[in-house]
Amino acid sequence: MNVLLIQGANLDRLGTRQTEIYGTTSAAQLDEMLLEHARNKGVNLTIFYTNDEQEAIRRIDEAEREHCQAIMMNPGGFTDTAHDLKTRLQTLDIPYFEVHLSNVEARKIESLLAEHATGIVMGFGIDSYFAGLEGVLRHLQRRRNER
Repeated sequence: MNVLLIQGANLDRLGTRQTEIYGTTSAAQLDEMLLEHARNKGVNLTIFYTNDEQEAIRRIDEAEREHCQAIMMNPGGFTDTAHDLKTRLQTLDIPYFEVHLSNVEARKIESLLAEHATGIVMGFGIDSYFAGLEGVLRHLQRRRNER
């Protein structure tokens, strides 16, 4: 099973940027934990960081060509600004799941991308990623069982 995690704008600065909101776990530490968790679940997880919306769109295009089963994304700084990314997600042929470290609703940040998400996890700090990945895996398993 292949899952792509896109880490959007500013997430490369985890652990150093606004630690009171996003925590002190660095991007490298989070990657290591997620990759180990995915390996233990038998999942090939690819993690892609970008601060460029067009790069995120290109990576989504590649994921579809590579027959990736799902995309999970923390849009970060793209959450409320990424109109081109929103348009791309409208035509996505694989499930898209959104994760956020903080509760963006409580922070009055409206996600432009949420309407295209199969599921959203937010507000659990780095645990949002693990809950999100579990949700992705359960969703894919249900789909496989329905066939």
